[in-house]
Amino acid sequence: QFLVSWNDTSRESHAVTTMHGPFEAQVLRTPDAIAISDGARSLTYAALDARANQLARHLASRGVTPGLAVGICLDKSLDMAVAVLATLKAGAFYVALDPNYPAERLAFMLADTRAPVVLTHSQLASVLPASTDARFVLVDSEADSISRQSSQAPSVLVSTEDIAYVIYTSGSTGIPKGIVMPHRALSFLLSWQIRQSPNPRAVTLQFASLNFDVSIQELFASWWVGA
Repeated sequence: QFLVSWNDTSRESHAVTTMHGPFEAQVLRTPDAIAISDGARSLTYAALDARANQLARHLASRGVTPGLAVGICLDKSLDMAVAVLATLKAGAFYVALDPNYPAERLAFMLADTRAPVVLTHSQLASVLPASTDARFVLVDSEADSISRQSSQAPSVLVSTEDIAYVIYTSGSTGIPKGIVMPHRALSFLLSWQIRQSPNPRAVTLQFASLNFDVSIQELFASWWVGA
């Protein structure tokens, strides 16, 4: 009986999608619903989408093209959520750079992914290696310039086979290894998680660090269903 249920493929299969595709669809359904809050400030789905579109266009103006890496060195914040969405909308993939990591590890990850740009805050830029060739985009200091970009989604074709992010192993047994995660695989994971959730529209605590892949499940499983 177990084997029969395990191999039951009669149910409808999940439509493969990009990570940000269902979020953008949810923006059209519930533009005024709260998408994210830090306790003091909140962004609706429409506002979060607009800010991500503006930052995606700003990234393009800084030389980010589809298929390139974008480093994200930010503490948990509204800006971090915007940065993740913007990177994906730009057709790039992100690399989480924990501000608390040793400088040597950050330098290795930037060199390994050849990230041309790092999104960070002005007070965090000093933790990043000075030797990197990556350009720093200070999302707080450059907020006015970013806000002058169009809030319309950039015309970038993103494939489900494209990379969404690269996450690194601890390196406790040697050199850290970058694990490549494409949109396709993540869309199956998120679809499964949403089906298992007893209340997909519940408020979710974004608890995990962006350097831990559970953070993606926390963010996008919520956004896909309007939570």
